Amino acid sequence: MGTGTSQYISTFTESWSNPNVVPSVLDKPKHDSLEGFESGRQERQRKASEEDLYWAKIPPNRRDYCADHLIELQRCRKLNYPFLSKCEHYKHDWDHCQNEEYQIYFEFLNFSYFFLFKVLFYE
Repeated sequence: MGTGTSQYISTFTESWSNPNVVPSVLDKPKHDSLEGFESGRQERQRKASEEDLYWAKIPPNRRDYCADHLIELQRCRKLNYPFLSKCEHYKHDWDHCQNEEYQIYFEFLNFSYFFLFKVLFYE
C-alpha cells in the first residue's frame, strides 16, 4: 500500500535534488501532446456505460475500453453454460480488443521513453 506513495516521494525528492535528470512531477509537459498525429487524436469512448458494467458485475479492474466485449462473453457463457465452446468467437473478440489496448499502451510508453531520452541526452 505504501509503495505508490514512497515512489512518488522519491521521484519528487529526486526531481528537487537533481532536476537535470528527473523532471519535476509538478511541472506541466513541455512538449506538444499532438506530436506525431497529423489530423489530431480521437478521444476514446467506452461503449459500455457505468450502469451496464455495474449490472453485469464487471470488477473495477476489468472496466476498460474492452468491457463491452466482456459483457457479451459473460452473457454467452451464462446462456450456454455446459457448452462454453459456443462462446469462442466472443472470447476471441475480447482477446483481440485486449491486445489492441495493450498495443496502444505500449506505443504510449515507447513515445514517453523516447521523449524522456530526447530530453535527457539531446537538450
